[in-house]
Order: sequence, then C-alpha cells, then structure tokens
Amino acid sequence: MGEQAALTESIARENGALDFNWSTRPEDRTKLLTARDNTLYAGTGLRAGAKAVITDVCVPISRLAECLIETKKDIDASGLIAPIVGPVDV
Repeated sequence: MGEQAALTESIARENGALDFNWSTRPEDRTKLLTARDNTLYAGTGLRAGAKAVITDVCVPISRLAECLIETKKDIDASGLIAPIVGPVDV
C-alpha cells in the first residue's frame, strides 16, 4: 500500500499537485474526506457570486495522471475557475 501511495504522490507532484496526504486508518481517511468536502467553500470564495458544480470521476490509478492532465486542459480552455480536489483510493 505504501509503495503505491508513494508512486501516486510522485506522479501527482510531477504534474503540479500542491499537496498530497494519504492514510490507511479509517479515522484519518474520514478527516481527509472532510477536508476535501470543505474545499467546496474555499472554491466558491475564489470569485464573488460563484456557484459550485461538483463532479466525480473514477479511473484506474494507471490512468490518473492522464485524466488530471486532460481535465486541467479542459478547465483552461473553458475559462472556468475549477480547482481539482479529490480522494484517490489505491
């Protein structure tokens, strides 16, 4: 488990991830999910009057980097303010 998390962190950071946390303990995982949920409020504060649209995606870990890169390209092309935040289960 630790090896996969380390590899995932390495890939995420190579692609511009600002932060990476992981845990196998249920109580820590709950805290991480709560933090992820709270980013909604931070995201809506990026632009006055903004409304949030939340989407989820499920991809094999082997395609995660590709998915994030393509999603970032789509966001850039759209002109939207769209932070990318989420849990990754490995």
